[in-house]
Amino acid sequence: MMSLELTRENINAVSLELVKNKRMFDKNVNYVMSFMIKAFPERTELLSRIKVLNIKSKAAKKIDLESDIMDQIAMNVFAIKNINEGSFMKNMLTLFKDPSSFSKVFLTYFYSNSSLGIEKTDEILDKLVELLLEESSLKESFEGFINGIGFSEYSESISSEKTEEMGKELGTDAHKELTYKASNDESSSTAISLISLDDSEEIRRIDTSISLLFEGRKKKLSPLSLKTCARVLSIMNIILENNYPGCVDVVPVLMYISKIDQVIFKRSLSALKTILKKINYKDKGRLFEMFCDLLGQNPNMIRMTMLIANTCGDYFSWPEFLESVDRNEEVDLDMIDRTCIPRPSFYEFIVLTENPGRYLTTAKNIIKNETDIHLLRDLGEKINDTELGGIKQIKSAIDSRIKALSHEECPKKQKRSGKNRDN
Repeated sequence: MMSLELTRENINAVSLELVKNKRMFDKNVNYVMSFMIKAFPERTELLSRIKVLNIKSKAAKKIDLESDIMDQIAMNVFAIKNINEGSFMKNMLTLFKDPSSFSKVFLTYFYSNSSLGIEKTDEILDKLVELLLEESSLKESFEGFINGIGFSEYSESISSEKTEEMGKELGTDAHKELTYKASNDESSSTAISLISLDDSEEIRRIDTSISLLFEGRKKKLSPLSLKTCARVLSIMNIILENNYPGCVDVVPVLMYISKIDQVIFKRSLSALKTILKKINYKDKGRLFEMFCDLLGQNPNMIRMTMLIANTCGDYFSWPEFLESVDRNEEVDLDMIDRTCIPRPSFYEFIVLTENPGRYLTTAKNIIKNETDIHLLRDLGEKINDTELGGIKQIKSAIDSRIKALSHEECPKKQKRSGKNRDN
């Protein structure tokens, strides 16, 4: 940046000097605009400051002065940065792909201060989903995944008109849940029946499943693509915090793309928490099925367990979940709250799994806190003859807990018998 320090008082003078020198303008304009956004958060004042940088711009003269102030700010930014992709939305997407820190500052400011209607919210979310899949090179595999799960129209939801009516009834500032309906064709099963598939379709389905396991690992994403994906997810979270979607279901994409790396996972999870806490996701059965399938591809999905469990409610099957965990050796069951796992489901699972030693820590902790001596005795009988790894330690934990519970019961019985003698 220039040697001159920027202040609220001298910003206009600095801007006028930059306009006179193209080389200095190109070198410093991003920094100056970032300063403006931070120093003048009030939109009207910010617009007046940014206009100074556009004083010689022909494109700026075409901006509709009657349009929304936030849109005017964006259009002035487009003019300053010579962005002209043919439409407002395409220009915004160009900024998402711009690696400069200014673009991040501006996009955060714009979507944090814009009240988007349902139609605009859907439009930008739809484009951001498309951008995510393109930048991550996961578009083809995602479509195969969606088809395998059975989403015929994964973006179907409440009609925009209906949601608009609900929004008007609630008021623009109301924070009440709006129903978010994904496709819910009751005539189709949430599980694929292999019996109903002919050989060719079964071969195609298996081939698709195998390709999904390796898609995205063949080609390493560029740092720019990773940065773009991370930025898109951050801004998407801001949009979801401040607006209600209508017909666009971003949940499947957020879950699917989370497998890229740790940064993308954290950003995806944040956006998922925002949307699933804000709306009543209707297609809970498919949501659970999708979660279990992705758990087989991405061990990090285990960290979404409680979010999905709370969202799906009765549609979340703990036995099916544990089976999915068992299919991926990289999944660490200890990463979720053990107290949330139904004990009978876990005991049945530990008896049936071929590798009980993998869950030794979880099993010992659950058994240690078990208060039902009958459940423990039943479990002990079922695993008594099993010779698989880890069973001896589990059996020892069961015996120790039964012994401890038996000692606890003895004083109670003695106390009761003493009272009876006194009577």
